[in-house]
Amino acid sequence: SFMAAVSDMADRVAARLRRFGSGNNGMTSSAAQRPALLFLSPVWPSLTGNGLAMRAAHVSRALAKRFELRLAVLSSEPAPPDLAANVPWIASSEALPAAADTHYHLISRVADPKMRLRAFAAYPRPVDSCLVSSAAAKRVAELARSVAHVHVMRLYLAPLLDGLDVDHLRSLTLDSDDDDAAYHRRRHDALDPVLEADERAFERAEEAKYEDMKADWLPRFDRVFVAAERDTGGMAGAAAVSCLPNIMEERMLEAAPASDCLRLMFVGSLRYPPNARAVGWLSDQLAPALERLRAEPFELAVCGAGLVDGRDLHPRLAVRGYVDDLAQVYAESDVALVPLTYGSGTPLKLLEAMPLGVPVVATSFAAAAIGAAHGEHLLIADDADETARCCIALKRDADLRRRLAATASRLVKTRFSTDALDAAVSAAFAGALGEGLVHVVRR
Repeated sequence: SFMAAVSDMADRVAARLRRFGSGNNGMTSSAAQRPALLFLSPVWPSLTGNGLAMRAAHVSRALAKRFELRLAVLSSEPAPPDLAANVPWIASSEALPAAADTHYHLISRVADPKMRLRAFAAYPRPVDSCLVSSAAAKRVAELARSVAHVHVMRLYLAPLLDGLDVDHLRSLTLDSDDDDAAYHRRRHDALDPVLEADERAFERAEEAKYEDMKADWLPRFDRVFVAAERDTGGMAGAAAVSCLPNIMEERMLEAAPASDCLRLMFVGSLRYPPNARAVGWLSDQLAPALERLRAEPFELAVCGAGLVDGRDLHPRLAVRGYVDDLAQVYAESDVALVPLTYGSGTPLKLLEAMPLGVPVVATSFAAAAIGAAHGEHLLIADDADETARCCIALKRDADLRRRLAATASRLVKTRFSTDALDAAVSAAFAGALGEGLVHVVRR
């Protein structure tokens, strides 16, 4: 009955408060030391590389100022040999058993791409959850017995908590990072209804799986985090939702010699569909628009791992592949382009360019992810001709470049800096370090 459920909830909350009111459960050796937190991640944290690895590094570093951090990673990639040197704030780390299930393996062997996509649409859980197994969940349960806090990175890893005894935990938190269901919905809408019908069906199926996963798992966490404020609305059912911003380390550039050539750049892994689509747009639409509207030469550099499949690119567009240090590319560029029409979270390419003093031209979709305003922090353009005009204006107007660069840099320092992330973590975990985050009765 309802009253019995309320009574049971009160008993469990009281028991947890009694348990956490004394003793050193989850402590390393004494009450003066930091409580232990198990950090579950789908990637090995790294301060460089792809956006997810960088977020894992930044968030784990902020958490390590308050907790003894114990990292467990579910990934098909082995731990990098320099992990301890690159992320020294992690107290211990291990790789969880990572093996995709038989169903996934059978689908991945289907030769016909369309049939394989249809089979993955029928796969019973999000494809990104394929490495979650009973063996991995069992190991997580063992690791969680000696900690007071568990933090899960990405919703698709939440099933690792199946069978976990959570009654002893002071906090159970999830960094959703993105709204995965919204991402697949936007990708579905961006695909051609006729030419990409199977791809659209797959994206719709993934969206539905993530909506089911949100309904099942979000209420079980004490707090859910996202990277962008606009994704908080997609976390309905969560007890509490906070934003942990993506951040970018501040760096200084040495300006390259002036040139009459308009030098443009785009950064992003070409394995990420929104980026691959953006590169096609740069080649097919922006480059011809620049040829029509500008007599002077231009160059468009594309930096990022992966290949552009099956297309001839405009001769002015140069794909440089993965660049280990982008500082020189930024220094040589007049404008950084962020022509994303869909995606999720916070485009790190915005946060990377802005504090370096490189003016940005972005779509309204990309700019909204960080609350940037047209004419104040960057220039916004949603079609090829307007994007070309904005780039040309920035090339010709040094005062405009300096003004946008200055206000954009202040925006990043204020809202997307290490200090901003530390403040957000402190506010979110204040209760967990004191009386405990008791928001929900977890089933």
